[in-house]
Amino acid sequence: WITQEAARAYGHALRSRHQGILIGRGTMRADNPQLTTRAVDGPSPRVCLLDTNAISAQGDRPAALRSGSILM
Repeated sequence: WITQEAARAYGHALRSRHQGILIGRGTMRADNPQLTTRAVDGPSPRVCLLDTNAISAQGDRPAALRSGSILM
């Protein structure tokens, strides 16, 4: 990890306070982030993925694209 445990927990706590998190196709492809609140109790936000060509919806299912995700 490039962040310390306390920083990761803080980031997960921030996620639990928001309904959605916006990422672009480049971030999804480069990092394949889970974008969950697994380090704290609370709901995980919906993932809103910006992909002008809907390429991300084809082929592999990235970790972030779970039920309730929004593809824009």
